[in-house]
Amino acid sequence: MKQRYCEVALPVPLRSTFSYAVPAALNGEELVGRRVVVPFRNRAMVGVCLAVSDRAPNIPRVKELAEVMDPLPALPEKLIELGHWISRYYMAPVGETFRAMLPPEVELRHDREYRLTDAGRAYLQELAAIEENTPEENAELELLRHLDAQDQPEPPARIRRRPGGEALAEKLVRRGLLGAREVLRKRRTRTQKIAAWNPANTDQSANAAEETIREVLTTTRGPLPLALLMEQAKVS
Repeated sequence: MKQRYCEVALPVPLRSTFSYAVPAALNGEELVGRRVVVPFRNRAMVGVCLAVSDRAPNIPRVKELAEVMDPLPALPEKLIELGHWISRYYMAPVGETFRAMLPPEVELRHDREYRLTDAGRAYLQELAAIEENTPEENAELELLRHLDAQDQPEPPARIRRRPGGEALAEKLVRRGLLGAREVLRKRRTRTQKIAAWNPANTDQSANAAEETIREVLTTTRGPLPLALLMEQAKVS
C-alpha cells in the first residue's frame, strides 16, 4: 500500500494546515474528521485530520502521526465543510476554528518530560570528580545521577521528589544540561455505580429494605450513586 499523508489542523494562529505521514499501522483506517496527536516543534498537540492523500508534501522531513484519539470521526464531512467556510469568511486560523467546534480535551492533560543531555552528562562527570560540593551542587548531582540512570524521560511528578524539584530541573534546562518537551497524557478515568428504580416493576416489595430503596429513588427521581443510595436508605 502506498504511503499516505494527512493534512492536520492544529490550534495555532496560522491559516494553514500541517502535513504528517500516516504510519503503516493505520493503513485502511479512515482518518478524516478524527482527532489525532502529532509532534509539533518540541511538544505534542491535538489536531483534526482534514484530508488524506498519497501525494508526498513538498517539505524536507515529514513526521508521523503519534496517535489517533477517536474510534469514529469527531467531525463529519458537513461540519468540516462548515469549519472551512467559517475560517475563510472570518479570516480565522483554520486550526483554532476547528478547535472551537470540538468539546474541551478533558480526557487529556499536558505534561512535561525531562531528559539528560550530552552536556548534562559531561557536567555530571565534573561534579562527581569534585571531592567537596556545595549544597546546590549536591542537589544538581543527585538529580543528574537519577536522570542518567533512567531509560526514558522523567515526568514532573518524579522530579518533584528530588531535592530542588522542578525549579532545579528548569534551571538545568536553561543551562542546556537537561532537555524538556511537552507531552499529552490521558487522564485516569473514574467510574461509579448508579441505581434507578425500574418503573415497569409493579410487584410488591419483598421486604422493608426494598420498600425504603423504592421510596428513596422515587422521591429523589433517581438515579443515585450506589453509595449515596445506601446512605439515604440506610441499607447495606
